[in-house]
Amino acid sequence: MKSLNSFFRFSFSQRRQQRGFSLVEIMIVLVIIGTILGLVANRIFGARDRARDKQVKIMMQQITEALETYQGDCSAYPSTSQGLAALVKAPSGEPACESWGPTPYAKEEPKDPWGARFVYESDGSTYELISYGKDKKPGGEKDYSSKNM
Repeated sequence: MKSLNSFFRFSFSQRRQQRGFSLVEIMIVLVIIGTILGLVANRIFGARDRARDKQVKIMMQQITEALETYQGDCSAYPSTSQGLAALVKAPSGEPACESWGPTPYAKEEPKDPWGARFVYESDGSTYELISYGKDKKPGGEKDYSSKNM
């Protein structure tokens, strides 16, 4: 009986001394938390990129509608030199637009979801609207064109 009593006393006193977590246990928990945070962050940033993809396509459709209205009023699209500013303020230069407005076709010159200006190229009868996307470089990671919409 004495040995059993001393075993329990030893075991109890040993447990009192081991109250904290070991370094290995803490490291395992940190790895698990890091993995979970990495998965969550990837989903959040992926969702944001997908939202910007949709947003740039919607913006291009809205600009296309404004350009079509401009073309209906002026019988030509704004030239490359006139650019999308012709949707905000009556353009100067050729091609002239006698029946511009009376209200602007857009409130302000549009920028893509990444804060860059849309690239606009036109010969008067056709046009192309381009956003260089997240990297803002031609031929980069993902470019958007009104011809591919």
